[in-house]
Amino acid sequence: MISTLVLISKLIAHRHAGRWIVLLAFCLTIPALFVGFATDDHNLRAVFQGYPGMEEVEQAPWDAFRFHFSEDAETRQTRMDRGLLPWWTGTETHTAFMRPLSSLSHWLDYALFGDVAWPMHLHSMLLFAGLLLLVGALYRNLMAPGVVAVLALLLYGIDDARGLPVGWLSARNSLLTAIFGILTLYCHDRFRRDGRAWGLPAGLAALCVGLLCGEAAVSIGGYLFAYALFMDPGKFRRGFLALLPYGAVVVLWRIVYQHLGYGAYGSGAYVNPTDEPLLFLYRIAERLPVLFFGAFGLPDYTFYNFLPTPWNAVYYGVAVVFVAIVLCVLWPQLKSDSTSRFWLLGMTLSALPACLTSPQDRMLMFPALGGMALIATFFSRILSQDNKRATLPRYQRMMATFWTGAHLVLAPVLLLVTSYMLAFLEDAGREAFQNLPQEDSIADETLVLVHTMNDLMGVGTPILRSSLRQPVPKHTYMLSAGNQAVAVERTDEHTLVLRPDGGYLLPTWAELFRSAELEPFAAGDTVGLDGLMVTVLEVQADGRPAAVQFRFDAPLDDKGLRWYFWGGRMFEPFQVPAIGEGLTIPRPDAL
Repeated sequence: MISTLVLISKLIAHRHAGRWIVLLAFCLTIPALFVGFATDDHNLRAVFQGYPGMEEVEQAPWDAFRFHFSEDAETRQTRMDRGLLPWWTGTETHTAFMRPLSSLSHWLDYALFGDVAWPMHLHSMLLFAGLLLLVGALYRNLMAPGVVAVLALLLYGIDDARGLPVGWLSARNSLLTAIFGILTLYCHDRFRRDGRAWGLPAGLAALCVGLLCGEAAVSIGGYLFAYALFMDPGKFRRGFLALLPYGAVVVLWRIVYQHLGYGAYGSGAYVNPTDEPLLFLYRIAERLPVLFFGAFGLPDYTFYNFLPTPWNAVYYGVAVVFVAIVLCVLWPQLKSDSTSRFWLLGMTLSALPACLTSPQDRMLMFPALGGMALIATFFSRILSQDNKRATLPRYQRMMATFWTGAHLVLAPVLLLVTSYMLAFLEDAGREAFQNLPQEDSIADETLVLVHTMNDLMGVGTPILRSSLRQPVPKHTYMLSAGNQAVAVERTDEHTLVLRPDGGYLLPTWAELFRSAELEPFAAGDTVGLDGLMVTVLEVQADGRPAAVQFRFDAPLDDKGLRWYFWGGRMFEPFQVPAIGEGLTIPRPDAL
């Protein structure tokens, strides 16, 4: 382990090592060029193509991240009729993100490259290279000796968590917010420590641009606060006062943000910290260890969101133990090095906004900035003359070995994979939809998805078809969704009754569209769609529907209704039972 670190330290001691690291990281993301359009990219593609086949669903090109919004009942009804929202979408559910500059970056791609994906991915890769150049400059300013800064850049650049933001066009906002957020910290450091007068206006401008790229730009505030506490050349009071202009920018941005109707609330997938402070604190306790596990460890913890009980608790317990061990390992340098304390506090505070929703690797852009700096400093202490002669505690040797293998050997290999990972999901998705009707006549018919694996699979059906310029059904109605068995009964010529095992709105994806806790159902509630009336017959104790009636205007055997269900690998034709009879659709993962 020591010999590996010595070799790497010699390699990165070269005067141009930083440039070679940026080139290496860039090359490791080359698989992204071959991803094409994947998952959420089809929504962007449909937006900038004008929603072919669904022209009544319009969206401004600078507002591509506005998904559904409670104040516009007419638009919500239109989207529900076309299948872009499920029937259980809450009337108070609101998911709209103000990211005009990220939206315009995609608009520019489509204006320049049309419907060709690889130049768009190259655009993201170049942004990634620019981000690494900026990260390298920041590390050089804040870390000494220079070889430690270069090692930190290497750890940050080749980490597999960078793969998803580079390889997924829809996640480009993560790159843009990181670029301008880190530029804000860089300019602030030049202003406070080097006395550069341009640093303050440049930092404020960078923060404004970052916030217009994505909400995650507020994460840099964690590092700014930690800088005032541990790095500012003046006393903390002066350092804190120097942060007030940045605070004013954030407050002004937030006022405009809310005034224009942006935000995420009424959904179990997002936490609104101002309206739900106790829930936010609970989410911090739940998600922060998981985020740190991903930053200091290796796993792509996105699958944590899908783990059933009790395995999610097991994963959480392992994450807590691992983070505790990391803090013990880092404790000596935290006691003696104020820069390490700056990185840890900045990392922690920058991760808090990521706790507002389910953990994902792309949320580590800011926390990893401090995490990799701490690991690089730890490696440098091991390689120091004093530590070479001394016998390191066993737990430190074990962590050094783990970090060497995980972040310097395995991570670059995984970066190649994660840069291309969305292509695997896209291939599986294309296979899932291949059995659905392709003929032009479907544009005048209703596609009924009796049961799907998850909510996004249902709402993604019309979006994918519009993106691919395939015939889009007049209506796409998803009756139920989730990894559960569903009892289906036909009560008369026009009516089906569904009873999913465990009820509706099971985690995880259903929470995107409605929180039963915030907006519970009651027996007798109805949702009117074009040609379909949905009535909740029974509810669970927690307000989730248990039995739902679907009464179509047309007889269920009408040729204008095309029936399908999720068959475990792809959608399969569904045979509507005879009147008075029923059947049970098995759990999708049991098929």
